[in-house]
Amino acid sequence: MKRAWETDDLIEHWTVTPQNVALLERKTGHTRLGFALLLKAFQYAGRFPEHKNAIPSVVVAHVASQIGVASEEYLQYDWLGRSIEYHRAQIHAHLGFRAATVQDAEELVRRCHINVYWDGCSRSTPHLELVFALFPATGHACQARNEALFPTSRASLTLM
Repeated sequence: MKRAWETDDLIEHWTVTPQNVALLERKTGHTRLGFALLLKAFQYAGRFPEHKNAIPSVVVAHVASQIGVASEEYLQYDWLGRSIEYHRAQIHAHLGFRAATVQDAEELVRRCHINVYWDGCSRSTPHLELVFALFPATGHACQARNEALFPTSRASLTLM
């Protein structure tokens, strides 16, 4: 994530919307701020930050001021406990993401011709085994949007 943010960029990417506020209703203090930052980071980058320090302090201050929490409270947000896992699951559910299933992979193969780009090499394949390798049903999140599937592995997948 970039470290320097202009005011216009902060407003565009890090403004808490009324829909976001609805998710924050029962959260207070550092939990409220941590959740809001996870949500906005996921909406911005399509993934969660890997560690607490990945979110620049100017972003923390911007979001904190919108939700009525002191930015210093962010330091208390637990990045290793059950709460962050629950928050990530809430955000995934709110945004329509879910774990890929075997049925998803079968439907993907049935409906689409798949081009896989792996380490710079392109190859077309209809093989179900490759889809299962890229999207095992054990917890890898992906979402189908406008005929695009966003993989969680190193490979890049495009649907034709």
